[in-house]
Amino acid sequence: SSLTGKGANALFAPLSALESRIFLPLVAWAPVQSPSDARLLAGFGADRVVVDVNAGGADPVGFVARIAQTVGADRIVAALSVRRSAGEKGVHWELVDGAGQGMKIDALGLCELLPAAGAAEILLVPSVPAPQSDRVVHDGELIEQVASRVSIPVLSAGEDREPADLAAALLMGADGVVTALFSG
Repeated sequence: SSLTGKGANALFAPLSALESRIFLPLVAWAPVQSPSDARLLAGFGADRVVVDVNAGGADPVGFVARIAQTVGADRIVAALSVRRSAGEKGVHWELVDGAGQGMKIDALGLCELLPAAGAAEILLVPSVPAPQSDRVVHDGELIEQVASRVSIPVLSAGEDREPADLAAALLMGADGVVTALFSG
């Protein structure tokens, strides 16, 4: 659903309170599904908005470009929900939809196109738990592949439990890490 209505009102107070108290870029991660959603978040004080590239359907590059035209290219963090699979040609990464189903869109090829579409940063969000694990961790090989192909910062998300989890992603080539509170 769109941010208009209850969702936007719920974000106004926290974003405006943070904007006056912090000196780092304020990044809003909310369900941006249209240029007007991004404009609304930027109007509330967000320096950057996280755009779920997967919401662009068959045209994720055009989706990012339309949002960047509305709020500015320096304000877009393009988030990709990705899953790894192995095939006869080796490892492959593809976008997944909200249900975790493959969208048949090559994540590496897409990442190469996102800077020209207006993305200032790329956020990699692995979608399935790592082998022999109960959690989604940073995908080091994916981070390395994307970082070697683009000139914009690459961020990684994972279910971090300790500082070493954060360090691992950074050592793999991520420029930054997105994490929730440590669970234990």
